[in-house]
Amino acid sequence: MKRLVLTMLVLAGVCACGKDDIPAKGGVGNGSGQVTPAPKPEEQRPSDVEMAMRGVAEWRVKPEVYYKALDIEVLEQPEALDFGLLRPLVRLYMVSEEGKIYDFTEDDLAKVALHEGRYSAERGELSFRLVYNGVKGRDRVKLEFSCKEYYACRFEVNTAFVSGHYMQGVFRHAEAFLGELMTYDTERYLPELYSKGDDARRNSMSITFKIHDRKTNRDLGVFVTKDFSGFKSLESLLSALEIYSSVEVHDLAVAAMSKYKEGTDLVRMLAARMANQKWMQKMEYATGGVQLDYSEEKSNAHSPAVEVIKGQQSRLDVFLSRPQWRLKRAEVVDRDLHLGVALEMVNGVYVENRIYEIVIPHVVKK
Repeated sequence: MKRLVLTMLVLAGVCACGKDDIPAKGGVGNGSGQVTPAPKPEEQRPSDVEMAMRGVAEWRVKPEVYYKALDIEVLEQPEALDFGLLRPLVRLYMVSEEGKIYDFTEDDLAKVALHEGRYSAERGELSFRLVYNGVKGRDRVKLEFSCKEYYACRFEVNTAFVSGHYMQGVFRHAEAFLGELMTYDTERYLPELYSKGDDARRNSMSITFKIHDRKTNRDLGVFVTKDFSGFKSLESLLSALEIYSSVEVHDLAVAAMSKYKEGTDLVRMLAARMANQKWMQKMEYATGGVQLDYSEEKSNAHSPAVEVIKGQQSRLDVFLSRPQWRLKRAEVVDRDLHLGVALEMVNGVYVENRIYEIVIPHVVKK
């Protein structure tokens, strides 16, 4: 009986205990009905030695940004590479032995310095030993830095000039137009044409140039290639092209029409005479009120002469090579001869629906 009473008293004491006072697994009871989670173990921060020895750098901005931000002349000086120059341009992080990445925080970056910083044009890189909180790294940290790309960023395509000119004439006189095709520090650099290429169908061109440094009076030994597109189209030039009869063409037309007989195919008769006597070469040409020259010329001493329509002085960008003409229409209105002449090919490009109306006055006697 005593044993039964004792058991009941023990059970009553257990029931009197609140469940809030019973610790949950992995936590601590606080008497409020809530369980405080067990603290997570903090992720171990890399040591100063790890930060210095295992630090890695990479560019965090586009190449054109860091090439413009840094001065290669400064970088070529011993110990000129300073972390203050690189800080806004690079990402620094540490890779642990397990391959985990730890990015340098702002506090970490404040403890960074560079040792034995140098630039190698031959290798195309910046390199340095990383110093973190006074601890000096053993291996060199490297960043790509191309001398060629650096100078290429110093020369930008002058889109305003390109969009206002025709490609073929600019390509032909590329050396003369070099200073206008690009924007750059004209007091510091002098580009010298090395080679060029064009694509008439795409209305684009490219030039390769070497750079002379005016400041140091030396050839930098760097060759840069730039592509140019967005020129005024060939179609716009042909639309602006004006063709007029000349005195010489008038005399040829008068002579031809004096032998014309009613019922003769006028187009066929005139087409043969125009080709034999080169009427189109003897016409007068202009664009935008500026007179153009129609002549034959050679690209070099060994090449055959070809017909060209070209501008002079302020219109050197106008250049039409090997034009192919076909007479489409011919009729006499009153005393005037009206011709419809199609330009079918020019600059190696086929042309569609380009017919010029040419009037040769007073070719038929009353």
